Amino acid sequence: MIRPIRAASVADLSFGRIALAGGGAAGGMVTIDPRGGPGSYSGGVQPACGAEPGCQPHAARFAVSGEPGRSYRVILPETVEAHGQRSAARLTVHALTLHSLASAGEGTALLDAEGEGAFSVGGTLTVVRHASPDIYHATVPVTVTYD
Repeated sequence: MIRPIRAASVADLSFGRIALAGGGAAGGMVTIDPRGGPGSYSGGVQPACGAEPGCQPHAARFAVSGEPGRSYRVILPETVEAHGQRSAARLTVHALTLHSLASAGEGTALLDAEGEGAFSVGGTLTVVRHASPDIYHATVPVTVTYD
């Protein structure tokens, strides 16, 4: 009998604390690479994280378990909503991308000899004009199936 495949969220997608330059007259974008890094900012969006805990941007992370050695496919939504931690403002995240160290091709990965795996998800946050300065997080629903 084949073990069922399961994915568990380890961390939500975080765009960190952001602010808008010039009083917020221009929006912009924040892109988080699923392979890691500080994030990429464009338009009037600026990082605004000081020493506050939990305000650094990072990719969403998932742990996968299932049948050892099997390949699996990850299906991502086209868009998700990010929420401001304090303001409850909602912004759209698009261009979701996947990264796994055990990649088996586009959108697929391999479980190891113990039936364990992991992947991360990045994306681009569209920040509208006059958006509230805040820490923005998004829960990314994924579908994982054997390939």
